[in-house]
Amino acid sequence: MAEREVVVVYAPKILRSLAEIKEAFGVGERQIKLWVRQGAPIAVEGEGRRMRYSAEAVRLQVWRESLSRSEF
Repeated sequence: MAEREVVVVYAPKILRSLAEIKEAFGVGERQIKLWVRQGAPIAVEGEGRRMRYSAEAVRLQVWRESLSRSEF
């Protein structure tokens, strides 16, 4: 019996707004803005009321986990 090659493809989940990030992580706007100041992998574009946020869900989750590990 011939072995079949297994190919794994990762399709990143992009969170395209502040609302999507809030919903995915169960936090509020203030928490996300704190994460941005702490260096979270969240892209912020624009200024004032025109600010747009986006993030790759897995990268943000890994960042959060590394942050919580460093607090111990």
